[in-house]
Amino acid sequence: TEYCTGPIGVPQNFVGCRVYTTTDSYNHLTWSPPASGTPLTYDLYRDAALTATFAIVPAPLVEYDDHGTNPLLTYTYYIVAVDPSGTISTSTRTTVT
Repeated sequence: TEYCTGPIGVPQNFVGCRVYTTTDSYNHLTWSPPASGTPLTYDLYRDAALTATFAIVPAPLVEYDDHGTNPLLTYTYYIVAVDPSGTISTSTRTTVT
């Protein structure tokens, strides 16, 4: 397998929304692959310092459902792309209210 060399780009179009079902509410997050580089995973965080990964999503998946969230709270999420060599992109964020 060949991978693009150089810096990996930031995941694009990162958005989130709150979803309500009859038994649950959760935050649905979606994004597009970066414009450059080949991600191996996407790492999701809830803190701007990017100290505590709460989910690692394998590429090529580009969505994640965060269950167990409180519908009365606002959540800010951060995402980075990680390539096979361990290079990490800069982060981007979205907020779900």
